[in-house]
Amino acid sequence: MILASSDSFEPEKYEDEVSKRVLALIEKKIEGEEITAAPEIEAQDKIIDLMEALKASLHKAGPEKSGAKERKPAKRASSRGKGEDKKRAAR
Repeated sequence: MILASSDSFEPEKYEDEVSKRVLALIEKKIEGEEITAAPEIEAQDKIIDLMEALKASLHKAGPEKSGAKERKPAKRASSRGKGEDKKRAAR
């Protein structure tokens, strides 16, 4: 996912909208206009399922960009693993 969005950053594409709005309000205040607070925006009731959004994003990027490879299940450890060797060494 990171590799899919790792384009070079070009700051000239972006503008500081907050500073522009603040400067516009300052200009209005200097001109004598009354400044009032903007009406509050009601929150949307849309709830996002983050896992589904992530899966969709990875699916959209495709396996070559997401780094996903076909995986095989891990091999099971034998029942006579390292624990048996430790018991024998202790005897």
